[in-house]
Amino acid sequence: MVRVFLLLSIFVGVGACRISQPIAPPSTVDESSGDQMPQLIGGIAGLQQHVNHRACRENDTGERVRVTVSFTVDENGNVVDPSIRQGLGPSCNAEAIRVMTEHARFTPGRQDGQVVAVKMSLQIVFR
Repeated sequence: MVRVFLLLSIFVGVGACRISQPIAPPSTVDESSGDQMPQLIGGIAGLQQHVNHRACRENDTGERVRVTVSFTVDENGNVVDPSIRQGLGPSCNAEAIRVMTEHARFTPGRQDGQVVAVKMSLQIVFR
């Protein structure tokens, strides 16, 4: 009985040590919590000018389709870690990622007066 109690107290002690370790704060701010959200330089119309609509082979119907790209705007206003949140097909998704990484520039977001990275999403429209 004493051995079981000692063994149980050792496991509880190890578990308490893991819980009490400090957790580092996140390096990015969610899009809903920034004091000043990043602003797309040139606006969405300026970004749409760089879209190669012919690259989107899945959109042969002539309808407007949207690809939603999630990304992080870093402290310098650059797009990092873009990923497709809602896509259409491989060629449209690749073109949306290309446009975001090569042509999208933002004014950085701010929280409590400090420049911070912010997670965002944006829709690229194909005609």
